[in-house]
Amino acid sequence: MSTAFHPQTDGQTERMNRTLEEMLKAYSTYKQDTWDEYLPAAEFAYNNSKQASTGFTSFELDCGQHPNTPASLATNKLNHVPAAEDFINHWNNMIKIAKDTLMLAQERQTKYANQHRRELNFNIGDKVMLLAQNIINPIDKYRLTHKLSPKYLGPYTIFAKNTSTSYQLDLSSILKIHPVFHVSILKPY
Repeated sequence: MSTAFHPQTDGQTERMNRTLEEMLKAYSTYKQDTWDEYLPAAEFAYNNSKQASTGFTSFELDCGQHPNTPASLATNKLNHVPAAEDFINHWNNMIKIAKDTLMLAQERQTKYANQHRRELNFNIGDKVMLLAQNIINPIDKYRLTHKLSPKYLGPYTIFAKNTSTSYQLDLSSILKIHPVFHVSILKPY
């Protein structure tokens, strides 16, 4: 569940699309008209790479094992076909490039995501100020402009700590909003 006014937690699909886009950039030509040919290989490489959050590949979690690849099936030296060996080498190279590109994309995304994060920890009972950017205060509801309204509301007392990044505030009866907020819109009083 996401906290109030923090839609970044709903961006898993956008993150996946960005990662696939980064992977396909390594394969696409100047005209970018061949990327769809490499989409199955990129999908396979992503599903066959270990995820940092789980420590398993998607194939392991979904099927309980790694899939058979042409390389694993070609270990039988009785069927020596040069075209098959060329295909296997090309397939292995594409998967290796896709895995390397995926790792670079994840490192770059981690770097940019952590660039503007600040480490704040609050305890139950601490007083905090709440960013008023997305909150319409009933007192200010009929003002023509909110330009000179205060940037932060409060102070409010922290009622509970839901996760390491979300806190429940003891809001006054004036504000009729959900009382759980992300740490990014809180500041110490």
